[in-house]
Amino acid sequence: MTTARLGGRQPPSRITGWRPVQQARPRAQRSAQEPEQPGASRPGPQAQESQGRQPGRPVQAPQPVESQVRQPGGQPAEPQTAPPVRLARAPQGRPVLTGPAGSGKSTTLAAILRYVQACFPGKSIVTLEDPVERQIDGVTQVQISPHGQMTFPVALRSLLRQDPQVLMIGEIRDAQTAAIAAEAALTGHLLASTMHSGSPGGALLRLLEMGIEPYQVTSSVIGVLNQRLVRRLCRHCGSAQGGRARAGGCEHCFGSGYSGRALVAELVELDGELRKALLAKADLEELESILQRRGHMHLRADARRLVSQGLTTEEEASTACGGID
Repeated sequence: MTTARLGGRQPPSRITGWRPVQQARPRAQRSAQEPEQPGASRPGPQAQESQGRQPGRPVQAPQPVESQVRQPGGQPAEPQTAPPVRLARAPQGRPVLTGPAGSGKSTTLAAILRYVQACFPGKSIVTLEDPVERQIDGVTQVQISPHGQMTFPVALRSLLRQDPQVLMIGEIRDAQTAAIAAEAALTGHLLASTMHSGSPGGALLRLLEMGIEPYQVTSSVIGVLNQRLVRRLCRHCGSAQGGRARAGGCEHCFGSGYSGRALVAELVELDGELRKALLAKADLEELESILQRRGHMHLRADARRLVSQGLTTEEEASTACGGID
């Protein structure tokens, strides 16, 4: 090929400064083979950790699932008995997380998925979220467009054809999604989801109100975790006066008296009596009566535990749980 046929341009091999692109090497291999430039500073741990983050997306350190829920005595729950862990270790079924907006449901779901990854490596895990709040390595996360074509029902039907082992739906919002989720949980999948409800019994009744058959609810739902978040007392300025925890205010907590948050939760696992009541379409009052007879620890009882340990105040617990008397 001549230069004239290229329109006066030189062949690529003769272009000044041209060189083949080298294959990228792992960072650890490059640092081991290439000498460090004189005067160049090596990035610190915080700078190294921040590399690869997406702009505008907060990154939070993962926490063990078992550290988020404690036993009634106040001691950390054993890995096999913590409520989220018992739901995560189920081979199939439908754990449901309830609570108002901002109660930490997405954080608990992410912790459950990380626990499944750690205990059952190799499991196929897929999530449907709107939006994707945090990225989890090794998990396929799908962004849902509720006002477009990629809706929860469409994405869920497509995923079930690929036979994933663990599914997570960010929120059950309509009857169609609830029906497909019930069918998926009955066909051997572990499907975790969230709902907006004030109590475990209310979440179960809401599924019935969405048109899900009672037998589908009793056969698919393995447990309902209802949770709230309360603010922790600042360890620098918090005090106890007259046996009651008091919030102060200092530079460490920006004058609020609180620093960090703690989880308040209650878990309802379906047993024979609850299933019979749901099949009979019992109301909320009857479901609460059944839970009381079997010694269920209510959300307010867990909040009272935190107050007795001096981790939060009665006012904060009452605000989150509606009174702890």
